[in-house]
Amino acid sequence: MGVETTKGRRSRGVRSRILLTAISWPFLHRYISSPSLTGGFHRPGWKDSRGPQVTRRGGVASRASPQQDWLAKSRKEVEAFGKDKVSKWAEAVLKEGKVRDELIQQTVTTLQQQGVTGRSLLELTPEELMTCSVRLGPAKLLAEKIRLLQEVELPRFSAPYFNQPEVALALVLCSAVRWPAEGHQLVPGTSLRWSDIFRAGAAFPNNKSVLVPRLWWCEDTNIKEAIRNDLKELNIDLEGLLPDSLQLATERGEKWEELVANSLAARFRLHCIARNLSAEVTWVPFLEIYPTEDPHLRAVLEPFEVCWSDGVEYPSGQGNEATVMSDVGKAIKSNRNFATAHHDLLIPVRCKATGKLEFIAAQCCYGEKKDAGGLKLQDKAKKGNFEDMQNVLLQICSESEGWQSFTNKTWARRQEEKKYSLMSCETIIAQLDVLKLL
Repeated sequence: MGVETTKGRRSRGVRSRILLTAISWPFLHRYISSPSLTGGFHRPGWKDSRGPQVTRRGGVASRASPQQDWLAKSRKEVEAFGKDKVSKWAEAVLKEGKVRDELIQQTVTTLQQQGVTGRSLLELTPEELMTCSVRLGPAKLLAEKIRLLQEVELPRFSAPYFNQPEVALALVLCSAVRWPAEGHQLVPGTSLRWSDIFRAGAAFPNNKSVLVPRLWWCEDTNIKEAIRNDLKELNIDLEGLLPDSLQLATERGEKWEELVANSLAARFRLHCIARNLSAEVTWVPFLEIYPTEDPHLRAVLEPFEVCWSDGVEYPSGQGNEATVMSDVGKAIKSNRNFATAHHDLLIPVRCKATGKLEFIAAQCCYGEKKDAGGLKLQDKAKKGNFEDMQNVLLQICSESEGWQSFTNKTWARRQEEKKYSLMSCETIIAQLDVLKLL
C-alpha cells in the first residue's frame, strides 16, 4: 500500500462517496418496498374486438399507440415474454425515457443475443443487466420500470435448488468468479448438469459462465446466512467476494484488495470441489486458477503452483504485517489492517521446478495503473530494506494486464526478468464488468 498510496486512495474514496451520496440511485435499491402502480390502478378504457387498447380523451375514443400498448403491459404479461417481446418492451421503455436511438438499438441487440426472457428480465438487478453488457443509462431505466411492475412486497421464495446448501454455495461461487458453465458439465460438487440448472431457471448462461440473480439468495435470510457460514469455514468472506457495487465503486482501494484475494481463494476451492480433491493436499498450476491469455503474464506465473486451502488471512497487531519474509503457509495474506503496509497482498506459491515455497507480492490498484514513480520501493522486501526483492511483484490493476512500458531502467529490467507484471483479474471477477460501468 504505502503511505502515499493509502492517503490518495482514501481521499479519493471520500470524495467519491460524497459525490454519489448526493445523487439519487433508485435502481440500486430495487428491493425497497413501494406502492404497486399496477395492482390497484388501471387506466380508464377498454379493449375492443380488434385487440389494441382504446382510451377516452375528452369523451372521444382513440386508439393507443403500439408504444403505449407495450408500456401498459402488466408484470404477469412481461413475465410471459419470450426474448423477441422482451426486446420490443425494452425498446418502448427506452424510447419513453428519451434514450438515443443508437443506444436503444445496442441494448435491444444485447438482450436478444443474451436470450433474455421476461422471467429472467424481471429477476435481474441493474448490476446484473450491466454484466450482460447493457449500459448504465438503459439499465437504470429498465430497472426502474421493472420496480414499478413489482408487487407491494416481493414474495419470499427460493429459486429451484437453493434449498440444497451444497448447490446454493456452488452456484453463488460460480457466478462470482466466472466459472466455466457449459450445459453438459456438472455443477461443482453436485450430480446436476448446468443444463438442468438453466432449464429450472435457477441460473442463466452468461458468456460461457453463469449468472445467478441475487434475488435467489440475498432476499432469503436463511439461505444468505447458510452461504456466509459455509464460506466462513473456508476462510472466504462473502462480502469480500461479492461486495456492494456502489460501496466498491466509491471506496475502491481496500475493497478491491478484498475482492481480488477472495476471488482467487474461491477459484482454487471450486477447482478442488469440481474434481473431488482434498484442498489441503492439492497443488494446482497458477495458470489453471487464473487462465490469462496474456503471454507476458503467463510467462511470469507459469513456474508456480498454488494451494490456498486456508483461504484468506488478515494479520493484525503491531509488528505482524505480512511481508515476503514471513512464513509461507496456505492462505493468501491481506494487509488490510495496516494502513501503511508495504505490500497489499502476499500470495503463497510453490516453485514447480525446485519445490521452494515463497510469496508473490501484490500491489492492488483499482483503475489506472501506477508507473515506476508510483511503485517506488515496491521492489524491496520490506520497509527499511533496500536490497532488491527476489520475489515476483504483481500490480493487480483492474484495467491492464501483462507488459507495462517503463522508461525507468530498474523496473524495465525487472519486467524483462519476469519478476513483474500487470494482472487485471478480469478473467475471474464477474463483477468487474459492472464496476467499469459505474
